[in-house]
Amino acid sequence: MPGRRVAVRGDVGGGAMGREGLRSRAAGPPQTPSAWRQGGRYLAVGVVNTLVGTGAMLLLLRLGVPYWPATAGGFALGLGTSFALNRRFTFGHRGDVRRAFGRFLLVTLVGYGVAFFVARRMASAALVGLSVLAAALGAGPIGASPQGFDMLAVVIGTGLYTTLTFVGHRRWTFREPRTDRGPRPAG
Repeated sequence: MPGRRVAVRGDVGGGAMGREGLRSRAAGPPQTPSAWRQGGRYLAVGVVNTLVGTGAMLLLLRLGVPYWPATAGGFALGLGTSFALNRRFTFGHRGDVRRAFGRFLLVTLVGYGVAFFVARRMASAALVGLSVLAAALGAGPIGASPQGFDMLAVVIGTGLYTTLTFVGHRRWTFREPRTDRGPRPAG
């Protein structure tokens, strides 16, 4: 399997490896952790940074800090927590921190804008589709209050945001620069 280290038994009589016995030989470039494993870690970090950020907001509000500064402070703390934990725990990044942080902010902001813009359109399409299906089945009209529509859009947007930012951080923000000049492996 490419990227794994394999044990090779040396010749007892002093062949190519002499008396080394078992030794390790690289069978290709090191593999990155699986997307599933990183995805699970990414979700766990999301829970932690949400608790940290929201907890900080609530604490600041309890201490009498006005709404906007309290939410901005909590958001900043959650964002910093997310960056630090995702950088090391999720993606094992050891590269330039400033470059990664700039990319992290860009992926986060673009992911937010795209996900929640598209989510409103998806929520609208979902409600139209359900209305057509209900009418075809004779179940009567289906509607949602403006608040219900927004809640559906938030749920859809959260899923899109999580997926888009995970892919962006995995493929760009925390991707280590290639040191070899050979062709990129497929996949």
